[in-house]
Amino acid sequence: EAAGTTCDNNVPCSSGCPTGEYGTSLCDGTFTGTGVELDNQELSGTIPPQLGIFWQLQELYLDGNAISGTIPPETGKLSQLNILSLNTNSISGTI
Repeated sequence: EAAGTTCDNNVPCSSGCPTGEYGTSLCDGTFTGTGVELDNQELSGTIPPQLGIFWQLQELYLDGNAISGTIPPETGKLSQLNILSLNTNSISGTI
């Protein structure tokens, strides 16, 4: 299971990125899937701006974690994204 913090510029991927079923692909940019389900995984920290490189992403579930901060503008690059689920986190700011 993925635990720890989400990978961002302050947390090295080797120690901070969730690696469970996705291996290191979410850290090193090699993820090619269309959906990520990391709900209820005890993740904390912020949503990494690097998420914007996964242009093919259609569904992103991050419910029930301790994610804080704002939704990074790079999420706007996710042109295929149909579902962004962030319930029960501490997200702030505007979309």
